[in-house]
Amino acid sequence: MDAPSEHRQVIRTPDQRLRVFVSSTLDEMASERAAVRAAIERLRLTPVMFELGARPPPPRALYRAYLEQSDVFIGLYWRSYGWVAPEAELASGMPCLVYVKDPAPRREPRLEAFLHRVMTDDRVSFKRFEAAERLADLVADDLALLLTEHFDAGAEVRAGAVMSALRPRPLPVAPTRLVGREGELEAVRALIKREDVRLLTLSGVGGIGKTRLALAAATLLGGSFADGVGFADLSSVRRPELVPSAVAAAVGVLQEGTRPVAELLIERLKATEMLLVLDNFEQVIAAAPFVSQLLAGCSKVKVIVTSRALLRLRGEHEFAVMPLEVPPVGGSAAAGRGLDAAAVRLFVERAQEHQPRFTVEEANAQAVMELCSRLEGIPLAIELAAARVRVLPPGALLERIGDRLDLLSGPSDLPERQRTLRATMDWSYHLLDQQERLLFAGLSVFVSGFTLESAQAVCGGEGASNVLDEVSSLLEKSLVVPQERPDVEPRFRMLETVREYAQERLQKSGKAQDAQLRMAQYFARVAEQAAGGLATSQHRVWLSRLDAELDNMRAAISFADEHGEPELLLRMAALPWVYWWPRGYIPEMRPPLERCLESYPSLEPSSRALQLWGLAFARNVSGDREAAIPLIQELMELERARGDEHGLALAQWGYCMTSQLEPRSELRAILTQSAATLRRLGDQAASPFVLGSLGFLVLVDGDTLEAERLGQDALEQAQALDSEATIGFALLELGCSALAQGNTGLACARFADSAEMFGRIRDREGLAYALEGLAAVALAQGRPELAAKAVGAAEATRERLGIGVHLVAQHTLRAPLVAAIQAALGTAAFEAARMTGTETDIEQVIEQLLSLLRG
Repeated sequence: MDAPSEHRQVIRTPDQRLRVFVSSTLDEMASERAAVRAAIERLRLTPVMFELGARPPPPRALYRAYLEQSDVFIGLYWRSYGWVAPEAELASGMPCLVYVKDPAPRREPRLEAFLHRVMTDDRVSFKRFEAAERLADLVADDLALLLTEHFDAGAEVRAGAVMSALRPRPLPVAPTRLVGREGELEAVRALIKREDVRLLTLSGVGGIGKTRLALAAATLLGGSFADGVGFADLSSVRRPELVPSAVAAAVGVLQEGTRPVAELLIERLKATEMLLVLDNFEQVIAAAPFVSQLLAGCSKVKVIVTSRALLRLRGEHEFAVMPLEVPPVGGSAAAGRGLDAAAVRLFVERAQEHQPRFTVEEANAQAVMELCSRLEGIPLAIELAAARVRVLPPGALLERIGDRLDLLSGPSDLPERQRTLRATMDWSYHLLDQQERLLFAGLSVFVSGFTLESAQAVCGGEGASNVLDEVSSLLEKSLVVPQERPDVEPRFRMLETVREYAQERLQKSGKAQDAQLRMAQYFARVAEQAAGGLATSQHRVWLSRLDAELDNMRAAISFADEHGEPELLLRMAALPWVYWWPRGYIPEMRPPLERCLESYPSLEPSSRALQLWGLAFARNVSGDREAAIPLIQELMELERARGDEHGLALAQWGYCMTSQLEPRSELRAILTQSAATLRRLGDQAASPFVLGSLGFLVLVDGDTLEAERLGQDALEQAQALDSEATIGFALLELGCSALAQGNTGLACARFADSAEMFGRIRDREGLAYALEGLAAVALAQGRPELAAKAVGAAEATRERLGIGVHLVAQHTLRAPLVAAIQAALGTAAFEAARMTGTETDIEQVIEQLLSLLRG
């Protein structure tokens, strides 16, 4: 399990370009910075140019966060040493390229000494230059060589390995340095490295630092696991049955079909060597049996759980996360005792982030020590206190906190430290003015962060006259924190412990339901905008936005479901189907849509139409085609009566996808009309699917030229939208068209491209169709056993997902393919080869098939 981290280097795809961090003094090297930026961009890499004052966090914390998220470090030096020590930069562990400008009159002695040390360090590339133009050439050449060396190293690993289809989310980057946990970090690392420890629970009260310790340990241990680290934040999950879905999303396993996600997840992870971090588990403790099942089914997976309560599972090892070390009772600042305690070090470092000139000196040392002692070493309490030093010195902080930090002030059924944290939150809350308190409570409805726009929509009417100013104020007080999302609108979130406290305040105010209703109304508007945006060239922008708001949308849908708001529910759960379907969440949307149909059978026409469409689509995608047909039939009648052309076109498509294929002439006429209407109305998202469906239907009649034309039309529209799902679907139809024309080489290329598209989004249903297309090519090339194996792998994939074969695909591809393979092999040989395929992963079969077909 101790694979060296250097053997896991990869070359990323264009949408995951390497980030090159450029560090230098800003004023004296402006032209050199511009030249380096241009050189990096010429190589299609991403330059990370640190600029002071660009973002709310303190400069040093922001600098470190940028550096930690980069892949290559470039240091430019001339005369000045700079405000961040170069030694700290080069200690990052990433490849380092250092360029020194000469001549350098009056170079600072510290920089001169540093450069002398660098010249003898074989880990660092060191070069001198005189002009910016020469620097640009050096940087371009060195980066190109660096990438080549890393590519060669990665190839050695890939030569004997099967590429993993899992794509775990990157570990969150902590905004500040972990302080005072050096011993605990080493202890956690040692426990996970032990063979007999597979489940480690970091337990402790809220705000004690469980998540920060788990993230630091996961970062340290990542190179020891061949398939890396998966991180699932469960703070927004309120129902235990949704835990498998959250874990699946974290490790890159899509939810598809009707098969239980837990079974699918265990199957995908059983051959992996991975560390899973399940964060904030306490509110879903009933999901503990799932963790036991996961560990039983995946022998090389280890799990770190953070929770306020133990899971009480066999084999569970507990690591109690205790408060930070505080100064000893009676410690004397004058004697220097206690100032090196972890709690004091944390307070000082966080205080300096808010007030860079803050220092511990004789006048305030005793107050700092006593303050940290009174806060009992609880990291969140210390950080909240430290955030106030720009307004109140430690002595004043101590006076204000003294009356509020009463150990007995909390409910008697809470642990002692929980009562202390509650008192600290009370103190922080009471330092807010009235408008800040209203905003603080209102923001707690957002379970996965918020934008300024969403904060204004939900909280702007509650006395928050200037949401931007008040969010900034809460940010300064550490009651909200920024979420790093480069190149998109800024997002913020509350630490979960803080959000829980804010929720209590919102409940006590009697305005919780009003705030939740406003959130549901806001996200219903977002869903309407997304439904339109997803059908345009802004497709990717809206996918990214909805991905960020996923848990908020789920919370809003749950509220609408539980509080009798069917119109809001339908706008969120049914309208943006082009998002829910490719992401694999349609089965999740079905239960609330079923309840809506049962509870509200007589909605006004537009809502009824959305209700019928959403549930019919959900039933069809989930494999329940027969139950979808009556809803589609009613929907078509309703849309005709309403005169809604767009709704009727979608309903007609749904009807043709759920009905039998006779009479085909009638279905062709319906789909032709649907495609023409959607194109005329500018629906770029649905139109390629309808055209592709029509192309499949045309192939049933043997009209290959018309099928080719329709497929090319669908492909052009899908490529304009830049949607992998629609491109993959269009290529499937074109592959079948090429097969029907006898052009197996072209068919192979199209099915391979289709598999690539579906592979990018982990769409295993699409991969099954692409594999069957490649199986038909293999049969045409005289490889019936390989074709039978591929058919078995595709069949097993559908069974695991709980879905069937689309009617048109059954008639144009699968049914004739199976019959032809059986005729070539005989029933017994066909069944033997098919069974072999059912036991092989679909990506592996596709890779093998393409290697042989192209060889």
